[in-house]
Amino acid sequence: MTDKGKPTPAFDSKATRKQVTMGYIEKELVFRPATVEPLCFVLRRGLWKTPHPSEEGEAVRETVPSLVRTGQRSGPDPGPEPGHEAAPSLKWFALYTTSRHEKRVAQHLSQRQIECYLPLYRSERRWSDGSRVTLDLPLFPGYLFIHIPRSERGRVLAVPGALSVVGGTGGEPAPLPDATIEALRAGLKLRPAQPHPLMTAGQKVRIRSGALSGFEGVVVRSKNGFRVVLTLEHIMQSYAVEVDLEDLEPLTPGKLTWAAIPEVEASQSRM
Repeated sequence: MTDKGKPTPAFDSKATRKQVTMGYIEKELVFRPATVEPLCFVLRRGLWKTPHPSEEGEAVRETVPSLVRTGQRSGPDPGPEPGHEAAPSLKWFALYTTSRHEKRVAQHLSQRQIECYLPLYRSERRWSDGSRVTLDLPLFPGYLFIHIPRSERGRVLAVPGALSVVGGTGGEPAPLPDATIEALRAGLKLRPAQPHPLMTAGQKVRIRSGALSGFEGVVVRSKNGFRVVLTLEHIMQSYAVEVDLEDLEPLTPGKLTWAAIPEVEASQSRM
């Protein structure tokens, strides 16, 4: 501190003003008491050499920050960027395979990361030596289901054992409703099922509870109870599921009675 109580500058007083030649802008160092703030820079715009500054430069300084703040871009919307097109929709199709090669085809499809679904059922068999074994067999022999866009049919048919994608009119692949596959997948976890010969004649009923609720078929009687023979018309294959009589409602007038329901032999309930 000096005798008069004024703060001593941190730099030589001769350096307190320095001319800087940058568009006639002067930079002045101002020293203020330490109790306020030690140092600050004050920019003072000088006189421009030309009477009018660059309008283009001013426009850039004003426009670019506004675009950064708002995120807007000028001009029409260019649309989606290349490589971000909407993915093709996936549909369920029935795939016809070589006989007794359904599991092998499903394995090849999985290795190629192609989604597939092979419905299975359990069957007890007895070997020639008298031993018993439980096997997981295809519910629809010669068929499984694939979940692909139409454009990947050729990729599927390149799999060994894949013969054809079941088509509709005009030879085009005919998709199955997603609800049909999902109900089939959920229903087989809750109700025992097995293949059955194609059956369309008989007492028509509708299942009114469970995962297969709403499915319609023909009710038959076996020594173990009741079964409903359901037909997947897309591939003209039938399968039978075990049900309770209370879970069924007739599609024709009348009540469901034990005597009115035909009985099938055990040999007829398998393919």
